[in-house]
Amino acid sequence: MLIASRFKRRQMLLTFMMIGASYMAFDYFKPINYTADKWVIFDFDGTIADTLPVMMMVVNELQPAYGYKSVRQEEIEALRTMTAKELIEQRLGLSWWQLPLLQYRFRKAVQKHLPAIQLNAGMEDVLHSLKDSGYKVGVISSNSTQFITNFFKKHKLPLFDDISESSIFGKAAVITKFMRRNGIREQNAVYVGDETRDIEASHKAQVPCIAVGWGGNSAALLLEYQPNVLVHDVGHLMSAIQQYVIQ
Repeated sequence: MLIASRFKRRQMLLTFMMIGASYMAFDYFKPINYTADKWVIFDFDGTIADTLPVMMMVVNELQPAYGYKSVRQEEIEALRTMTAKELIEQRLGLSWWQLPLLQYRFRKAVQKHLPAIQLNAGMEDVLHSLKDSGYKVGVISSNSTQFITNFFKKHKLPLFDDISESSIFGKAAVITKFMRRNGIREQNAVYVGDETRDIEASHKAQVPCIAVGWGGNSAALLLEYQPNVLVHDVGHLMSAIQQYVIQ
């Protein structure tokens, strides 16, 4: 009975993936109306918002449903040296087919922690400077659009020009779709993220990537994945952006 139930879940997941792939293929053949707009596209968790403490709490809240060992505070720095794939497979012991439901539960659970999540120091100035300088600003995140929008309203930040949701390991395709939808040329955009999967997705989508060292992965691990530039503090982020996208 249990095996049949797992087989049915996997069949449903594969069906949804095939439907999603067909929609993406349809979008791919649409004509692109390119613009001269300059874009800075951000990851959200860890890059803009200091979500790491809350994410650890939510992982532990979901522990009874999955049976992995709870994450301890003293583990955090060691976990930052692991890729998302290593963290999920090795530390949590989860399979790929469990990820869609995990992401759904995670998004739902994190909603109640919104008041506790703070903006990373200095990011407010960066976001206002980008908007004042005429840049378009977007977000591609595995968090939900509703949560990100509510966070920006809570902190009275300029709203983003576009927000797209992605699966945990599906950012490359979403970046490409985001670029096509907004008529963005590769030389007119840069992606800013805090994890190795952000760098990998940017490389696949052929968009320059600025990695930031204050988020989910350590600076040493990020460098192994060869971002276009690694920024260690927010004070140097604006100049790094201007290096790749000149307004």
